[in-house]
Amino acid sequence: MIKLKQCLEKIGDIDASSGLCLDVFIRWNSTYFMLQGALEYQGIFGSLCLVDENYKYCPSEEELEREGKICRFLLSFYDISAVIFATSYPTSNLNFFFQVLETKCLLIESVKEEDEVVKDMAKMMMVKFDILHLV
Repeated sequence: MIKLKQCLEKIGDIDASSGLCLDVFIRWNSTYFMLQGALEYQGIFGSLCLVDENYKYCPSEEELEREGKICRFLLSFYDISAVIFATSYPTSNLNFFFQVLETKCLLIESVKEEDEVVKDMAKMMMVKFDILHLV
């Protein structure tokens, strides 16, 4: 983090207010937050080697593009979960039904995605969704 802050000070034109987030494998929302933060800092990764001699990996344009697709994919689930978990009304069961339906539709559309990584993620999520649906 110190090296990242030094690089930010040298470049100076990147908004560093949001910070970076680490991924927590048991919470998919953390993956979304981690990717979103990395997208905001993408302009600094190419310059980080100037202040950190141990920095060996810089994401390629293709990787950044895929990261954006995955982030947009996960954003939809973040939005859906925010609606579900923020609801405390007596009619929340109706809201929950529509969010589950929206999730299923999103997964069906995402299985048709051109990007293989997003498509594979959607397929794995669809299997889990269908198994939970049977329980």
